Amino acid sequence: MRAFGRGPAMTHRLRFGQRPGSASRLMALACPLLAVLAATLARQAADPFLPPGFPFLTYFPAVIITAFVFGLGPGVLTAALSTWSAWFFFMPHSGQPISATLIALGFFVAVASVDIVIIHTMQLAQARLKEEQDRSARLAAENATLLKEAQHRISNNLQMLSAILRLQQGQVEHEGARQALRDAASRVNLVGKIQRELYGDATRDTATFLADLARDTVDASGAGSVSLSIRVEPVVLPPEQVTPLGLVMLELLSNAIEHGGADRPLNVAIELRRDDPMVVLTVVDDGVGLPPGFDLKTTRSLGLRIISAMAAQLGGTFELDGAAGTRGRFVFPATTLADPAGRPLPLRPGAAPDVSPARAD
Repeated sequence: MRAFGRGPAMTHRLRFGQRPGSASRLMALACPLLAVLAATLARQAADPFLPPGFPFLTYFPAVIITAFVFGLGPGVLTAALSTWSAWFFFMPHSGQPISATLIALGFFVAVASVDIVIIHTMQLAQARLKEEQDRSARLAAENATLLKEAQHRISNNLQMLSAILRLQQGQVEHEGARQALRDAASRVNLVGKIQRELYGDATRDTATFLADLARDTVDASGAGSVSLSIRVEPVVLPPEQVTPLGLVMLELLSNAIEHGGADRPLNVAIELRRDDPMVVLTVVDDGVGLPPGFDLKTTRSLGLRIISAMAAQLGGTFELDGAAGTRGRFVFPATTLADPAGRPLPLRPGAAPDVSPARAD
């Protein structure tokens, strides 16, 4: 009886922590007996309605079901008991050549054997597939852990680099060089923040992240007369798109605070929306606007050149208008759009955006 239950069904039971004992052996014996008994009773009940012959009619399902549910050993036992039961109860023992009986029994044994082999092979393949899936899941979990660790180290290195730049800033006397180091430290710090927050939570709402980043930028600038209005639609973008998008928003907001105020209250409006199949970021201020003769293509501003590089990286466009205040518009195709739970969002324009006003006083 030890051979019973060594098929995939018993393999699954062992995998889930159950040890084969007397209960398993008893199940391996009882199930074939019950299956053959049920097949015999069903064949007996159907006998008045069947023409002569067909002794194995109800035993085929018994063999197939037992082999499929309980494994190789119970299936073989069911086939053996079914052969004996069909011969004993439903085949003539006299008046028919023994060769005809042997041929019929051999046919049933052959067909039942083929069924058992096919079922057993399928179960072995399924068991191997399950093992590969479990192995793939473990490898995916390990890779995710390694990726998070790598991103954490990258974020720490970026924070260290930002701190070094700020230390170096204090040793430089030239105001232009100090400002360049200050801007570089802020940009490096932004990339580190995006690395830390986005890769730590892949399903975080991009709009919420950008809104928080905008408020932090205004607070860090120390500009108490800036009123910030944020209108965003909930959307999730992959980190490789959020990083350039965050840099663009930071540059536009920093430029508005630095050049648009002119010692007076400044209103800045940030809007992020979907426009099938694009994503549109708009930053508008009511400041002094652009200088006369300004040309985006020939500007020497490092921040604006960074924005142009980010637009090229994302396959988008950037426009800057200074007719009344300053209006920057950044448009790019979104390859991944989803809600905060990670479900794909329909790319339909016209949805009412969330309005989240904020004021830095």
